[in-house]
Amino acid sequence: MPPRLVLLCLFLSPAVQCTLLAPLNVTIVSFNLEHILHWLPAPGTPVTTHFRVHFLHLSEVSWKPVPWCLKVDMQTLSCDVTDSFSQPSSFYMARVQAFGSAQRSNWTLSTSFIPIMDTVLGPPQVLVTGCGNCLRLQITPPTGRGPHKLLSHRLLSEFTCWVRRSGDNTQFSLRVSSSKEFLVEHLEPGVEYCITAAVTVNFNTRALPSQPQCAYTSPPPFNTVYALLTALSVACLLGVLFCGFFLSSRSAKTLPEILLSIPSLVQNLRTAAPEPFSLATILPLEAPNFPSPWAPLGPNADQEEEEEEEEEEGYGRMDWEAT
Repeated sequence: MPPRLVLLCLFLSPAVQCTLLAPLNVTIVSFNLEHILHWLPAPGTPVTTHFRVHFLHLSEVSWKPVPWCLKVDMQTLSCDVTDSFSQPSSFYMARVQAFGSAQRSNWTLSTSFIPIMDTVLGPPQVLVTGCGNCLRLQITPPTGRGPHKLLSHRLLSEFTCWVRRSGDNTQFSLRVSSSKEFLVEHLEPGVEYCITAAVTVNFNTRALPSQPQCAYTSPPPFNTVYALLTALSVACLLGVLFCGFFLSSRSAKTLPEILLSIPSLVQNLRTAAPEPFSLATILPLEAPNFPSPWAPLGPNADQEEEEEEEEEEGYGRMDWEAT
């Protein structure tokens, strides 16, 4: 308030009451049936000014104060009216007034408000599991605090679900109730489907959808060939490591050296293989030249042999001459 106006108020008669400027932009912001009233102070409002809040149920005649919002300071400028708007389908209004030590402003009214229709409904919680050629679906509605925590389960019990098949993005929609578990049937087995859900309330178009929750209608097929090849690869690797460890423990070689020496070991084994068994390898083709058992032994063996030959010739001549 300008200083001149303040001085004028001091000199005027006490019957004349000086007023503050009324608050601006009185609005109700609601999410999941939790309602917060917001406003702005008028330009030039003193920092020591406070605000009070009243609400009106349109089925009643008089305004009622909100007990916890009768002296709101300039730093807050908001009031939680969730508990005051206790009936979700009824009409309500709120008003705000600024006041000081000796002044007060006119009331500023909000627009009419129906909780269940004007609130922004958050996404529900969705749980999807596969069951053969179907999906098992469980949906939990968004909840609010205060009395609406119980009322929300009664009012927010219908949902619209969009079922999309992965790959070709084929989609269809259906209505689901959260009172029991729901089965989405007649689906293609072994295919992934993604489900998105949103609360369905008549005359409320502010419902937010959930994030897609995906699941297979049945477990994906098990690739036996891939598993067998993997097992064989692991077995071969373990065999190579075992052989390397065995050879290294005997020759005190490192594993890389053992692996590099494997080709040479194989070649040595091939060259060292025994020849096939044959009698030709045992019996010689020609008889060996063994000495005669009657041959004389000693250094004069040749001379004695010549003398024996001469004696034999002499005996022959003597016999011939006698005849």
